[in-house]
Amino acid sequence: MVPPQPRTVKTDPPEMPLTECRWANKIKFSVEPLSAMENYKGDCFVFVSKGALSPQAAAFDEQRGALLAGALEEADFKGDAGSVVSVRVPGGAPRYLMAVGCGEHKTFDAQVVGAAVAAALREKSKIKSAALFIPDLAQGCPCPEAPKMFLRKLQSVLETILVEMNPDNRFKGTGTKNLKTSEVEQLTIFAANKEGTEAVLQAARHVAAGVHFARELVNSPANYCTTVTLAKAAESLAAEFGLECKILGQAEVEALGMGCYLGVCKGSMYPPQFIHLTYRPKGAPEGAPGAPLRKLAFVGKGLCFDSGGYNIKRAETSIELMKFDMGGAAAVLGAARALGLLQPAGVEVHFVAAAAENMVSSQAYRPGDVLTASNGKTVEVGNTDAEGRLTLADALVFAEKLQVDAILDVATLTGACVVALGESYAGLFSPDDQLAEKILKCADRSCEKMWRMPFVSRYRENLESKCADLNNTATKGKGGGAITAAVFLKEFVEKTPWAHIDIAGPAWCSKSGSATGYGVRTLVEFALTAAQ
Repeated sequence: MVPPQPRTVKTDPPEMPLTECRWANKIKFSVEPLSAMENYKGDCFVFVSKGALSPQAAAFDEQRGALLAGALEEADFKGDAGSVVSVRVPGGAPRYLMAVGCGEHKTFDAQVVGAAVAAALREKSKIKSAALFIPDLAQGCPCPEAPKMFLRKLQSVLETILVEMNPDNRFKGTGTKNLKTSEVEQLTIFAANKEGTEAVLQAARHVAAGVHFARELVNSPANYCTTVTLAKAAESLAAEFGLECKILGQAEVEALGMGCYLGVCKGSMYPPQFIHLTYRPKGAPEGAPGAPLRKLAFVGKGLCFDSGGYNIKRAETSIELMKFDMGGAAAVLGAARALGLLQPAGVEVHFVAAAAENMVSSQAYRPGDVLTASNGKTVEVGNTDAEGRLTLADALVFAEKLQVDAILDVATLTGACVVALGESYAGLFSPDDQLAEKILKCADRSCEKMWRMPFVSRYRENLESKCADLNNTATKGKGGGAITAAVFLKEFVEKTPWAHIDIAGPAWCSKSGSATGYGVRTLVEFALTAAQ
């Protein structure tokens, strides 16, 4: 039976508005030695501090009447991560002095610090130029990697500053007060050692652009970010950076036998759009000198909206936020944007996302249906709200056929992972210890919090079905929902090293009510590491 053709709803916007990461392109960076600090005459100086001001910051403040030191004492400033104290310097230059807490070296959170710096700069009007001093947090550390560690933390702070300078005003109506933006045009970094900082500044711009792109995709309401407009965004991205682009529609997906993916798509008026972008280093055809040494596939869950289907979500499960359920696809496309800017040699990357919408309708799939995946395995639908793993099943089969060296999937997959790890950490699942260790190191260098979870193969028996090869949810056993979901996904990857990253927690920040762009940094770092 030919499924009914999706009808066009004229009230839905035909395009998804997306903006450039303006500050990543607008801000002029410069790096100066510490000896030049005392002569700085810009509008604002921000000192990142573990508590008491560093000797350099204290000397600078002393020349201006120790106003900041007095304000810190008055505020009982302890240097807690993200805490901010600001003071105006009457008639002086700079006009403002700020201290932003960063916590201790072991607990340093670059994204918290960067967000605090950006928020502080946005609050002050008419700041066109600012300076930033971050003490060497690894000072005294015997580790030979200490200089690199500092540079990576600096890069992550700058990435976050650039992203947070861009409040999302796309859906504000005319006459509505927009969120406050920053006017900073020049940012001077004072560093004890300038070696490597120029490369860090450029990389920060490119990664920030990818994170910003991912955040805007996730923040877009579901009537703006549909399967169709998401595919258009991917096409535009590919055209801008010379990536190969294939968008498979209903007929092509049917021809590939993607029954699990199509089953989820049945209930929506929007057609399935299977996105496949490819980054290849320029001038390096396969087999030629300089050709990619490694081939990777990044697979993202792309549920533009998830109602839960006939197992509909309850109000307390935040159904209104289910636009965020394509956070995995957004991370993958954000990584594509960043890598398109960075242009690494030595690595080929495939970006895959099965865009779908899980809705309730007369055509929607039902609990108890049996779907056939593109590898021939049959799946009984135990719960229509466990749809992400069904779309990923066919996407993973597709990715493995690309004959890559490793597959990483990123998905807002389970509430169970949020229960286990909260909002700050993603859960990493893999039967491959070597691959898992590489990913954890990349996440750590990128300042994205990730925790390896157990991958328990014997939980496969919990997915037994009496009428199909397996069920999409556990039919027996207790708890372990995030592990069971990962075990389900492994059924669709035969031999290729594979890891699953559950970002249901960190993809969305409930405090700010906004997407985070989580996953972009780790994926980019993994690709860059593979290229070396």
